[in-house]
Amino acid sequence: MSEPLQGAGRQLLADLCVLLPLFREEMGTQETEAAIDKVFDCAKRGTDIHGPLVDLVRQFRPSYEATNSTADALAELVMLCGIPYTPGTRTPVPLMGRPGRVLAQVFRCPVDRCDRAWVRRSGDSVPWCALEDQELRERS
Repeated sequence: MSEPLQGAGRQLLADLCVLLPLFREEMGTQETEAAIDKVFDCAKRGTDIHGPLVDLVRQFRPSYEATNSTADALAELVMLCGIPYTPGTRTPVPLMGRPGRVLAQVFRCPVDRCDRAWVRRSGDSVPWCALEDQELRERS
């Protein structure tokens, strides 16, 4: 495994954790399954995902001119498959009340690899981390 990600890289992993299962549902065909698996495997191993993500985008838009930004490639993929998601903006802010009183349960990455956070609403199941294949953990 490579060095732990910092800053924007952690947010990118958080976005992938949410989006990769959706990409599989929305765009998963026999032709794209291997490309989706490659992005997933690279993210899980902590290796560079830029090239595999660009390759996946190009399966849907062959003329895509890649930049050096992995976030741009991810945003392009989100747009191409029509998922109502803006990468980097769906990590909710914890709802806090008076000191020592939490008004909502906040769940995070189970192994602290990324910045994914999710606020539990009444009746919601805890979401699954696609990269670690386990539930998110409650923030302590």
